[in-house]
Parts: sequence; C-alpha cells; structure tokens
Amino acid sequence: MSNLLFIDEKTVQSLLDIRQLVDIIERALINFSIKAETIAQPIRTVVNIPSQSAHFFNMPCYSQQDNALATKLACLFPNNYKLALPTIHAVILLFDCNTGVPQAIIDADYVTEMRTAAASAVATKYLVNDNYNILCIIGSGAQARSHLLVMKAIFQFSEIRICSRSKSNAERLAKDTNTHAVIYDCVQDAVQDADVICTTTNTVDPIVFEKWIKQGAHINAVGACTPQRREIDGELMRNAVVVADSRESAKNEAGDIILANASVDAEIGEIASGKVTIDTNQTTVFESLGLAIEDAVCARLIYDLYNSRNVTTS
Repeated sequence: MSNLLFIDEKTVQSLLDIRQLVDIIERALINFSIKAETIAQPIRTVVNIPSQSAHFFNMPCYSQQDNALATKLACLFPNNYKLALPTIHAVILLFDCNTGVPQAIIDADYVTEMRTAAASAVATKYLVNDNYNILCIIGSGAQARSHLLVMKAIFQFSEIRICSRSKSNAERLAKDTNTHAVIYDCVQDAVQDADVICTTTNTVDPIVFEKWIKQGAHINAVGACTPQRREIDGELMRNAVVVADSRESAKNEAGDIILANASVDAEIGEIASGKVTIDTNQTTVFESLGLAIEDAVCARLIYDLYNSRNVTTS
C-alpha cells in the first residue's frame, strides 16, 4: 500500500465544484433507483454510543457503472456544538474495483456536508413549485452552511431566511457565506410562507408543524438520521407527499417516517428519471438520510480529479 493517498479537506474543497457535484449526485440517485442491480449497498451499520447520545456509521458501496468501491466511516456527536466542534466527522476509504487494493483515504467532513446538500438540491429541482421565492434554512451548523451555499448556487430566491436558536450563529453564517438573509430565532415565524425549507438540526423532537407552513411548500428534512429523532411533526409527514433517497433506508432509519407511521411515496431517483411524477402543488418532504452511493461517486470523482491535476502540473 505504498501508493495509498491521503486527500485532506483543503484539497477536497479545491477539487469539488458545486454544479458538477449536483450533477453526479443526481446521476447516482437515478442509478440507485433505476439500475439497482449494478449497485451493492446494504443498509448502513450503526453503533450507538449512549454516553454521548452519539452514533458511529459504516456505509459501504460498490457501483459497477461508476467504477467505485468505497466505504465511509462517520461519527455523529450531537453535543459537539458545546465544544465548538463539528457534529459530524468522517473519512472515506476508496478501493480499486479490479484488485481490491486501497487507493485513497479521503477526509470526508466536507464531502458529507456538500453531497447531502447536493441531494437536497436535486430533490428541490424536481419537487418545488415553479413559483418559488423564499428559502428558509433552519439551523446554523455545517449542514446549514452547505445547504445555503448549494441552494444559492443552483436556485434564485428573492428572500433567504436563516433560523437558529442562536441569532449570533445565524448572523455569522450569513456573513461567512456572503448572504443577505433575514435572521430568526422562532421556527414558526421563519417558515411562514416559505417555499423551500431545509431542516438541518440535531433536534430529537419535531420543530416544523403542518399548521405553520403553506400548502405546496417543499421541505428538505436532513437532520433526523436515526429512528429516535425527528424534525417534522407526524401530521405533516402523513399528509405530505414523502420522497426518500432510499425507501429501505427511510423505513428502517428515518425517525420522521417511523415515529409518524408515514409512508414513502417515491424515491427521488425514480422522479428524476421520469419513472414517477409528482404534483408539485402538493406539500412535499424529501427525507434525506444520505446514501453510500453518494459517498462512493464523490470519492471516485475526487480521486480522479486529484490524479488528473497532478499529471497536468507535473
């Protein structure tokens, strides 16, 4: 393994382009739903760490058409905000599909943030009503930042709102991303009349309720990635059109769905491929758990771009 690379976060950031990332994530989601026989992706393994209310994830995947064999190891420590640390830390291990030889260890904190936001952008592209104007980001951490950056890059909003329990954190997020935003510390006020809502919190209990949002709004539900957590109230989940990245994962892992006894109407890959159509005048929820295929295609892209850049400059 003398040629094993370590690709750090700074390098990853320099290699990834938002629009290119959204495109490859869209293709990956379509391939996952439509060409499932060429993708091997079991449900992720979760090791719970009760003393910290934390979780350790293992997310392996093989995608034949993407020439990608990888696994992501990730930790979710919700209380890290108290230490001014990110709540998610991750690395991706990339292997040669023909020999099994390890090729790279990739710092995946930034990858996780951006590929998750890219998946939300794909969902928004197909689920939002054409007459959208207002974006509302709930949260002020890493996922809030990535969603703000990606949504701004892909869509044109006339108003952007950031809601956080800490107004100073929300203001800092707006400043760091060069965003003219209206700042809120009350979710009910922030989501009123919003067209696109991104929930990126570590809450255990619901923070967005059906009676607060307008008919036809689209919600990207990102934060509740275990069966015990939820951001969206049960009434909203049962009455909305619910779209997941993976039916199987959503039914087994998404607290928003499990605790509400809600159903999954489609996978986003089915909609993006044209196999399933959705009335965007209805309220829609994209339940995002994050898929190993997203990490695998990102790892392959990063590795290939890294080698291409080094060949060009050598």
